[in-house]
Amino acid sequence: MTIKATTLALPILALGTSALAQSIEYQSFGAGYSNLSSGGTDVSLFSLGGGLDYRSGGFVFNGGATYLELEDFATISGLDMRLGYFIVPQAAVYGGIGYVDVEGFDQTVYNLGGEYQFGPGTVGLNLSESDESGAETVTTIYGGYSVMPQLEMSLAITEVDGETGAMFASDFDLGGTEFAATYMTADGIDIFAVNGNYDLGNNFRIGGGYADFDGAIDLVSVSGGYEMRNDMWLDVSFGQASVSGGGDADVMGFALSFESGRESLLVDRASTAQSKALGVLGGVFDAIR
Repeated sequence: MTIKATTLALPILALGTSALAQSIEYQSFGAGYSNLSSGGTDVSLFSLGGGLDYRSGGFVFNGGATYLELEDFATISGLDMRLGYFIVPQAAVYGGIGYVDVEGFDQTVYNLGGEYQFGPGTVGLNLSESDESGAETVTTIYGGYSVMPQLEMSLAITEVDGETGAMFASDFDLGGTEFAATYMTADGIDIFAVNGNYDLGNNFRIGGGYADFDGAIDLVSVSGGYEMRNDMWLDVSFGQASVSGGGDADVMGFALSFESGRESLLVDRASTAQSKALGVLGGVFDAIR
């Protein structure tokens, strides 16, 4: 299981039951190592990061950072922050900034938006634009519905320069038993992914995942995990990646993850659900989203 991640969460955890911790709505961190082996060639992927959602009065801060290193290919680092304010308990406005660096190429994205919650439902609007010269504004209308406190589904429609895309995400979480799914389509490219774990009791769980990247790459995996302490899991996974018209690659991975609480804004919860559904590739999504 890959968790949206930041080193910001590490010192927070050490505060334990302090007054500051009482205002933390959500915190997560993760570290992972995966090895891809094909035709006698091995490539490793290392990831590290975490996330934090903090509320004080009507203000909410959400921040996350991700670092990935794909051996001999690329190093990716990402940072995103969002500051929001609840005008009334049901309505919030927010502004955010995201930064990504891929082997010396960097990009900054700014966004503004707002959300309104009515009962179990939420609707929102987000406008974002990168700092690249001539970049178009991306307009996203999104909404979510909590079928129950542990299950939320969201849908987003995005428009940029006359092109429309869509994203669906679903997240079910009961601690050791959890399931996430996502479907994204844009520019004729479709991505579908599911990932989940089932709590066996006695601090053990089993899981599995599947991802299809526009029919070009399929990734299937199974996993087993042990809860080292409350909400902190060590998982081992085995899988296979199949490339259309090419060979297959065996994938073995280890992941240490911690996640607690629930993010205040739907825009952040939907992104976390996407990351969970993508499994071992969720860290890549976190860095470039």
